Amino acid sequence: MPKQYFFIDSGVSDLYNHREKMRRQGRSSIEEFHSQVKRHDPNLERISRMNRSFFNKLNKKTAD
Repeated sequence: MPKQYFFIDSGVSDLYNHREKMRRQGRSSIEEFHSQVKRHDPNLERISRMNRSFFNKLNKKTAD
């Protein structure tokens, strides 16, 4: 039985389950997940942009 995660908003739960299904099929990409989240809630656009820039900076630091 797969782990079930409960979110206040069932739409987020659906997105999580969809991402898990994609991951099991080997098609997971964080960008794809971000685009689904953005379609679901446009307010998360800013958060995903901040996350992306943070991880980009982090990757540059670790590459040095």
